[in-house]
Amino acid sequence: MKTIYNQNIMVQIFRDHWSQFKRFHPNLTDDNIESNVQKMMGCGLKENGYIEYWCVTPGCHRKKIIPFSCKSRFCLRCGRVYVEKWLLRMKQTIFNKVIHRHVILTVPSTIWPYIHKDRRLVDILTTQAKELLEDMVGKFKPKRPLKIGIIAVIQTFGRRGTFNPHVHLLVTEGGIAQDGRWYNVTYIDKDTLKTKWLYYLLKGLKQALKDDPEALKIIEEIYRKRKDKGLITRAMRDKVRQRDIVSYLISYVASPPITLSRIVDYDGEYVTYIYKEHPTNKKITIKVTAYQFIAWMTQHIAPKGLQMVRYFGLYARKVITKTKAIIEKVLKEAGVTFERPVLKNKTYRERMIESFKLDPLICPKCKQKMELMYIWHPKYGYLYDFIRDTKEIIPNVLEKKEERCQYINDNNLPSLQEAVRDT
Repeated sequence: MKTIYNQNIMVQIFRDHWSQFKRFHPNLTDDNIESNVQKMMGCGLKENGYIEYWCVTPGCHRKKIIPFSCKSRFCLRCGRVYVEKWLLRMKQTIFNKVIHRHVILTVPSTIWPYIHKDRRLVDILTTQAKELLEDMVGKFKPKRPLKIGIIAVIQTFGRRGTFNPHVHLLVTEGGIAQDGRWYNVTYIDKDTLKTKWLYYLLKGLKQALKDDPEALKIIEEIYRKRKDKGLITRAMRDKVRQRDIVSYLISYVASPPITLSRIVDYDGEYVTYIYKEHPTNKKITIKVTAYQFIAWMTQHIAPKGLQMVRYFGLYARKVITKTKAIIEKVLKEAGVTFERPVLKNKTYRERMIESFKLDPLICPKCKQKMELMYIWHPKYGYLYDFIRDTKEIIPNVLEKKEERCQYINDNNLPSLQEAVRDT
């Protein structure tokens, strides 16, 4: 079997250099990073578990082994599935047919080291961004304040892949007033947005870093230099409105810091990759050592428990559950058709057919459907054996081993129930 080692340059780079990288840079690793890297390096290896199919057509008997994937967001292969599942959840959450504005808020580079050191400051970025938008949109007309919907997403990398934390937001262009009616707000003054973001961001950072004199000096310096022009922000409307804004934002923000197609060369010591320079969109080629590449990639692994996506206002979890019916009624009265699409997770088989136009369970030789023979896990052994578990034993397998098989049942591989059903 051809392992993923021969197909995935990212995996190869880490397998070649991870042990040495940890020795030379112990300050750049922790248990969470180690766990994600180990999962990624073991992704697609037979020794980490697999599902085996056989063609039972007389005279054929072809075998196919599908190794388990790692389910780590850090893995470039599994990260794609993560993005698909997140997009599915977002489309089920967001108010369909309601116009949203995509807002980007940047952070001065002198603050980046503090966020890199203490990722809890990410909460400051999202909460202050929420206050800014409630001020700009929710209080657009002070006599008629609106409750708006905000989804905030933190992205820690720029186009080059280096550490560059900033905030992406989806905000409803309007909201619900106290009289229960929906009012549109389609205008956001870009100059006011820049100066107000400077005020809200520095206000939050000043409170969070009040015990750090050096940080307070930097904050004062930022204010002195930027008080007249504010910070760099974007509040795109026309360009993004021409496409599915949810799909656009998720594919852009939730994607990993680099894709396999951007890594153009690896010679065992140096990694060469390309990126599009902002704002010219020109392709730039950069060559770095494997150790530098690893350091840049691993710094984007979010600490356990850190929320990189936050929901506010109409999209707050508690509110959207309790008031969904009210919101739908208000939107319909305003002439907005509210539709919540019925979507389902794609199975491994469906994704393969969609991506490669090939059914992975069809024998390439005789074109007949292959039968599930084995499901093997390195810790639990054979969870399913066709010869052992056929007929009356199959229901017991589903009942007794369902708990052990949750790692399969996330639609990144065929679930045990689906695999047995297909036999």
